[in-house]
Amino acid sequence: MINVMTGYSYKIGSMNAGTNATFCRQYGNLVRDTARDLSETNSYTLNQDLNLVIPLSFSVGINYSQSTFSKKNHDILSLSFSGTYSAFKDRWQNSLGVMYSDESHETKQIGLFPDIQGSTQ
Repeated sequence: MINVMTGYSYKIGSMNAGTNATFCRQYGNLVRDTARDLSETNSYTLNQDLNLVIPLSFSVGINYSQSTFSKKNHDILSLSFSGTYSAFKDRWQNSLGVMYSDESHETKQIGLFPDIQGSTQ
């Protein structure tokens, strides 16, 4: 397994932003009795975050994975977008996001993910 990550944080005016990129490669060799299965997965991820001056942030991500197992190819493309609002000195966060996934142009899915977190500290 090889995993390479890089990222950069910067300012756009008074806003904070960050860009992160990841590459992951997995390779496997499975031997069962007389059968031998080779597997390989390459995954590419790019994320962009933007934190506004008000306690609101946005995140956009894209991931593309290419997999081969038993000589069968499988590709997955995923896109995500989310927004997070923080209140009470970051003790309460409310997020809402949407995700789209396309698996080898056969299975397409759209998901909505809400998240509410609170802290008493």
